[in-house]
Amino acid sequence: MICYVYRSNRKKDTYLYIQKEEDFNDVPETVLKVFGPPEFALSFDLHPDKKLSQADGRQVLDQLETEGFYLQLPKSDFDLSQIEEQIVQSLDD
Repeated sequence: MICYVYRSNRKKDTYLYIQKEEDFNDVPETVLKVFGPPEFALSFDLHPDKKLSQADGRQVLDQLETEGFYLQLPKSDFDLSQIEEQIVQSLDD
């Protein structure tokens, strides 16, 4: 499947994947309001084994097929499991 990727001009490192170029009908209005005016970034052939930088190809493909869009949010700057571990350690002290 060819997918089309748009970047947010309001939210850094936030991308919206859709199945048809310029067709945002499946994207909820609330998502578009927060996302801002979509700026075309790229298009590519997406398949289940496609290696993506911040997502699993199968997961993106599944969500495109079921929801009609995939929203990629910025990668977190911290590892939640490390924070949880620190909290547990502080409780043990």
